[in-house]
Amino acid sequence: MHSKAKQRVKTAAPEKESWQGQKSAMTRATILEAATQCFVKFGYKNTTTSRIAQEAGVSRGAMLHHFPSRDAVIKGAVLYLQAKRLEEYKVIISKLHSTPENGVTSAVVRKAIRATWKYFNLPSFFAYHELLVASRTDKELAEIFYPQQKMFERQFFETVKAIYPMWGEDDEALELGSDVVFLTMQGMATSFMQYHKKERVEHILEYLEKQVIDIYESKET
Repeated sequence: MHSKAKQRVKTAAPEKESWQGQKSAMTRATILEAATQCFVKFGYKNTTTSRIAQEAGVSRGAMLHHFPSRDAVIKGAVLYLQAKRLEEYKVIISKLHSTPENGVTSAVVRKAIRATWKYFNLPSFFAYHELLVASRTDKELAEIFYPQQKMFERQFFETVKAIYPMWGEDDEALELGSDVVFLTMQGMATSFMQYHKKERVEHILEYLEKQVIDIYESKET
């Protein structure tokens, strides 16, 4: 074989491997996204490998090639979902940049509260909540979910710190403000109220604005 021909063969092999790797990664991502959608549509306990494969548009055999068991795909879906939720929060808050010099103004807080409320109404939150509720009584899921949730909470807090630098180094005040907002919204998003009591939701959002400003101002004194 001529040297040029050998070089073409050597070049083609890595390109083929690279494409196969990309295709495999895309298939895995499609399966994991399908799993999170199944959590929302059918609930955790009713999310089977067959349903995930159908939602992903792949054969069950192809899915088992990437994830040999239900536990494997669930673990992958938990990791995928946590990363997705972090990225979604960054995107939805990305237009609310401020600087330490600007401080926490009513306008900034109002926009941030409403953007965060949108975040808590994304399908990914309901997939997360489904896992959270199921993990209370499912030991195997809890062993997968809880360690990843702890890691997610640390990463999420670091993300919040980066997005809102005006809070400075006062992690305790920022953590309190975050907890007040996020835990309240988590309850709101999963309650019956948000579907039938829109005016009450608005009143709570306004209350949260005041609470965040109070927490910020109290750290200054």
